[in-house]
Amino acid sequence: METDNNFATIHGDIVDAAKKHPENTAIWTESAELTYSELHQRSDAFASWLLNNQHAPGKRVALILPKGIDCIVALLGTLKAGNTYVPLGNSWPANRVNAIIENGDFELVLFDKPYADVVLENVNTLNTSEETWCNLQQNSDTAKLIDVNIAPTDIAYILYTSGSTGVPKGVCVSHKAAQYFPAWAKNEFNVDPSHRIASIAPFTFDLSTFDLFTGLSSGGCLYIVPEKYKMFPSRLSGFLEQHKITTIYAVPSALSLLTLNGNLQKRDFSSFKTVLFAGEVFPIEMCRQFKAYLPKDVQYYNLYGPTETNVCTYFDASNIPEGDNNLPIGLPLPGTMSFIDSGPDDEEGSGELCIYGPTLMSGYWGKPNEGAAYWTEVPGEPEKMAYRTGDVTFQDSEGNWIYKGRADKMVKIWGYRVELGEIESGVLKHDDVEQCAVVKRDKKDKLGEELVAFIIPTGGTETTKLDHTEIFKHCKAYLPHYMLPSHIYEMDEFPLNNSGKVDRLTLEKEAQDLV
Repeated sequence: METDNNFATIHGDIVDAAKKHPENTAIWTESAELTYSELHQRSDAFASWLLNNQHAPGKRVALILPKGIDCIVALLGTLKAGNTYVPLGNSWPANRVNAIIENGDFELVLFDKPYADVVLENVNTLNTSEETWCNLQQNSDTAKLIDVNIAPTDIAYILYTSGSTGVPKGVCVSHKAAQYFPAWAKNEFNVDPSHRIASIAPFTFDLSTFDLFTGLSSGGCLYIVPEKYKMFPSRLSGFLEQHKITTIYAVPSALSLLTLNGNLQKRDFSSFKTVLFAGEVFPIEMCRQFKAYLPKDVQYYNLYGPTETNVCTYFDASNIPEGDNNLPIGLPLPGTMSFIDSGPDDEEGSGELCIYGPTLMSGYWGKPNEGAAYWTEVPGEPEKMAYRTGDVTFQDSEGNWIYKGRADKMVKIWGYRVELGEIESGVLKHDDVEQCAVVKRDKKDKLGEELVAFIIPTGGTETTKLDHTEIFKHCKAYLPHYMLPSHIYEMDEFPLNNSGKVDRLTLEKEAQDLV
């Protein structure tokens, strides 16, 4: 499945691991386990089915499946058939899923049960609860997969992220770009068959690419953390102890909750080797507290990168710097170029971080012009285009990048990059809302952050009485859970800045005062 000796598909290392460690457990779930040999055979069977049913290479397969064995088998089989896997959240609102299905031009949609209001009449479908899929899995040892030529530029996966216009954007990642970070991470973090990796991130989130493609290429075991444990820190810490987890990759919010409410002092974490975190700032004092509960030889890394670049910088936080400053997001991965593009409002030495290198996306699916504003020329090399991350940074004396904040209306909640414009667009679809501005604030207990919506009702507050419960219900029809405002505040008018635009800094202060 390779086109030359210098290129490997994103799934090629998993195939190699299956041949080297066929009897090792590849995937653990609460209800079943799967060896590498079984994973290889079952994904081969699905890949063969795709090719035998005219799902030619280069097509897109959407996965509306719970995180588990069937989903991993399906995405690996999709890749083996030269197709692109596109994970969609099985708990996302139907309106959001329908918008993506309309945009995605999918050859096939896999699902495990009917989803209310999700429109699938005009696409090919396969139900993993029914006979065709079950027969494929039961008779997988007879499957014969035809070799498929896959080029480095072929798209491996598409991850949909928040869009400023209210419509999610599909980030297209080629095999060459997708393969780079997992291969680097396997070497950098010494991931081998002894590793037990706790998989927390949903497959719609780019943190999952480490779990899938570093974890399953190592010969180690991927432990799918049950949903019922994720929001209960004490249960989660017990799971990590019980299964002798060696490696975890999570957002700092989750690690902070573990630190404060996970009864870590009662746990035996002697198996731990590596803790990776990304997606948002990990308060340095909280990081110190978390680290105090684990063995001294555990390695800690702060990883950074938007979905469009995957991980592009890293910082070894095993020895936490003194002081109260945030941890650096670090140095660029080998072969990656980083620089800042300073604007008139940036302080000297700071600016928007721009990335050029092997992990860059290929563009946004179905929106060839949308990405133009996100690219800029590499200094001195105008034929190369770097991605503008939207993150304002500066460098310390050792060359590490330090994160300062955002240059646009995007924020980060639980590691997800969220366009405030998409939330505002969803709220504005309600007939009683005339204007809306969404901002982020610290939670009352300081454990993370939350979104709040300021609303001007249609006709003003004197004539329209908003039903806040109805507004929240309305938002759930358009937005995934992590994008839902936690509170709504009504206003007669919004404060404006000198440019005549909504003064978001004033609203942010107002929101914090209302905690």
